[in-house]
This record gives sequence, C-alpha cells and structure tokens, in this order.
Amino acid sequence: MAEKLPSAWSVDANLSSKLETATCDLQVIYRGSGKSDAEAAAVKANRPVPTSVPIFYYEVRVISKGRDGYIGIGFCADRVLMSRLPGWELHSYGYHGDDGCSFRGCSRGTIYGPTFSTGDVIGACYNQLEHYIMYTKNGVSLGIAFPGVNELLYPTVGLRTPGEKVEANFGTKPFVFDIDSFVQEQKRTVLATIQSTPIPDCDVVRRLVLSYLTHHCYCGTAAALARDLEKGGLQGDRLDSMLRRKQLCSLVEEGRIDEAIRLSQEATPMLFSAFPEVLFSLKCQKFVEMVRAGNDEATMAYGRSELCGGEQPGGATEAVQEVVGLLAYPDPQASPLSYLLEQGRRKAVSEELNVALKALQGEPSRPPLTTLYCQAAAVHKELASTVGRAARLVDLDSDMLGIRGESA
Repeated sequence: MAEKLPSAWSVDANLSSKLETATCDLQVIYRGSGKSDAEAAAVKANRPVPTSVPIFYYEVRVISKGRDGYIGIGFCADRVLMSRLPGWELHSYGYHGDDGCSFRGCSRGTIYGPTFSTGDVIGACYNQLEHYIMYTKNGVSLGIAFPGVNELLYPTVGLRTPGEKVEANFGTKPFVFDIDSFVQEQKRTVLATIQSTPIPDCDVVRRLVLSYLTHHCYCGTAAALARDLEKGGLQGDRLDSMLRRKQLCSLVEEGRIDEAIRLSQEATPMLFSAFPEVLFSLKCQKFVEMVRAGNDEATMAYGRSELCGGEQPGGATEAVQEVVGLLAYPDPQASPLSYLLEQGRRKAVSEELNVALKALQGEPSRPPLTTLYCQAAAVHKELASTVGRAARLVDLDSDMLGIRGESA
C-alpha cells in the first residue's frame, strides 16, 4: 500500500492565529501585525515526506509579497517551533524571498539565489537519494541549497508581514518546473550504477536461458543455443524428453485431453500414480472441454463417473464444484465462470503436466531463470518498501528486462 504524500497545509489546533488558510487549505494568508521577527508564523504540511519516496517536490506561488515579502519556503522536522520562519530553528530549512538567502538551523543566512516576490513560483525538492534540498524559481533550478540532509521532514512555509499570501501545489496541478525530466535523470544515474555491476561469465547466463527454453519446450531455439554451448548440442534422451513433453502439453492446449492422458500413460507409466492430482486436473479439464462441446448429458455422466466417485486428491471438492458450476448456465461462455473456458486455463493444466513429467526425471519444477527473477522481484520489493529509495525509481520489468506493459 502506497504511503500518503503531503497534500495540504495542516490546520490543527497548533496553527498560529497569525495565519489563515483558504482554498482547500492550500493558501496561507498572514493576519498578524508584522511589527518584528517575533510576529513571524509558519505552517507545515498535513503529512511528512515518506522516507521511502526517493524525490519529493512541491511548489509555492506567491500571490502577494505583502508589505516586505518576508516569506520562507522549505522543510522542517515535526517538533520545530512554528513561531519562526523556516530555517531559523534546528531541523528546519528555508529559502527566503526578501534577501534570497538560505537558512539552516540559525538566523544567519547564506547567499543562495535571487529574491522572489509577487507572481513568482518557488519549488522545493527533497532528494532522499542523494540527501539534499534544492529549490527552483519559475521553473529554473537554483541548485543545491542544503547538502547532507537525512531526516523525516514536512513541507513548510512561513510568513512575517501583512498582506503576504501564498498558495501551495502538492501535485494536483502541473508544476512549473519539469520535475519529471529531473526524476528521469536521477533514474538514469541509478540504472547506470546497476548496469556497471559485473555479471558472471556469459556462458552462465546463456545456460540459464537454455534451461528456461528446455523447460517450456521451445525445441528449435533451445537446440540452436545448445549447439553453441555444448559439443553435440541437445541429443538423445534430453532431446527426446523435451519433444515428448512438447507433444503432450500441446495436446492439452488444443483441448485433446483423452489423447494427452493416453499418451502420457504410455510414455511414462508411473506418472499418474506418482502425481494423481495431475490426472485429476486433466479429468477436470476434460469435463470443461465437454461443456464447451455442448453435450450436457454426456458431460454429467462423465462428471459422476470420473470426478465424483472414488478416492480423490486434496482440494478435489472445490475443483469439482468449480467446473460443475458451468452446467448451471445456459451460455457458459457468458457466465461468471467463463474464465474456465479460456486458453489460459488449458495452459495452466498443461504446465501442471509439464512439471510432473520433469519431476519424474529429477528436474526442478521451474527453471532456475524463473527462480532468479522471483528472487530479484522479492529483493526489489523489499528494498523499495524499506531503505532502498533508489529501487522506487526502477521498474524491474520495463527498465531491467525490457518487458513493456500492454498499451491502454
């Protein structure tokens, strides 16, 4: 579940009486006297920047600079006093409009950027990948203001003189600064680091690919790759086994279940005694194919004799109820159970048969390449949800494997 981002200014009981919010708590208006620095007031966002977010950015539009334009924009920790401008307290960071200085934990500023006034849009970016805060003015980056920042922070804005009025944009509207291009540049840096990591000898990778091809019975491609890797390539029992598995799985995917059962028994007599659940899955698929053909009387007779009688493997009751449910609908193809008639169902049963055939030969139930992918996905998910903020910028499929989702 994604963590919620800052979306408005906080209007809890701690909001200073010198400030007023408006427009869905995005605007802040100064209502104090502004006689001295003691009249300053700040407000922070309703939520902190989640630590798992690599790059957070928001913008503030100066609707009016008021009397003096003593406006501060930035970030602060939770317990920072809201009676001073951003940057004047420890764990507070601010860029001020009247002098263009940056302030970090003290009232003495550092020359940083230009001043800002009515009509200007100031952006504040907390880069948690590289641990710094930077600002933009009217869509142009001003560079890093505060390096070495690594703490839980809230967006904040502070006002000091009458008439000052600002409005925040936390992403509900397009930003003036091209933050997307900035994030993409950061992403390219992360990907370059990943790509520079040494990988094992090329033969190891190609053997992983070969194991995947042989598992899924891509006979021609597997044979071609094997010729490059091994003297003689795929021959004898290895090739015969793959061709046999391909034939049997193809029969299932074509809906020819009786032939698949018969030829499986002939080729590997021990198969169904070792894996009775696979035989049961094939029989359930046979029932589905009979429903597809439309002979209800024969289908019900088959169901009674093959699915409901005798000793059945675990989970059989649920499986039978599922496929028999097709008979309750005049048009099974338009029913809530229509997924049972889709090609994906055939392929799932086909893969069950394939795995069982491989198991009898002492081979793993899934290819090592698939195991590696699952491990990479698990590591990526764990990193993205904990301390590995850079992982949030990278999509395992599209960025690392070149797998693109279907177009909308």
